[in-house]
Amino acid sequence: MRINKIYNIKLNNKKNIDEIYNFPIVIQLYIDIVNIKFQAKLLSWSNEVQDNVLLEESNIVEFLSQSEALDCIRYYRSVLDNYISFLYNTIKTKEQLDLLIKELSNPKFIYTKQLIDSFSIDTLDKIMKEYFKSTVMLNIDDFNSFIPEKINGWYAENIEVDGNTKDEEPYIFCHKLNQIVSSEEVVNRIFKLNQT
Repeated sequence: MRINKIYNIKLNNKKNIDEIYNFPIVIQLYIDIVNIKFQAKLLSWSNEVQDNVLLEESNIVEFLSQSEALDCIRYYRSVLDNYISFLYNTIKTKEQLDLLIKELSNPKFIYTKQLIDSFSIDTLDKIMKEYFKSTVMLNIDDFNSFIPEKINGWYAENIEVDGNTKDEEPYIFCHKLNQIVSSEEVVNRIFKLNQT
């Protein structure tokens, strides 16, 4: 199979596992654009490797009991199998594949009011897509749609941004300087360092 594109797709976690296992579970989707074929594997975070690894080798085995981990792995394998079947049944033409690739390339986000008021939606989208390389989140109850990811804040370049406060403005703290900084300082640091 000739692989032309690779996309990571987050899955919203199984509800009874979400509180214990807080790491995103990801489908790594391989698309053969010429032949319209799909392959995929399940990934999740590993503290040991400090990257995504196969789900069976991820933190899931540390954070869940053996039976819970097996149940979770089984569940997400069935989600993956169903999603691949869905893709083969619905993506038949180049136009349909182009539409899927466009959706996979353009994740959607929902931000708190504090973040929007301080940064603007365009700036926030740019930070998420370019700096954090954010990915789409699949609606596992309806494979035909992707869920906007809710963003409450982030941590980057020693700056903590918390937009989930009771105040009108987000809490923005630079740990390196040990002081509160402005949203302009955050944008300058993130984009300046990301361009080098």
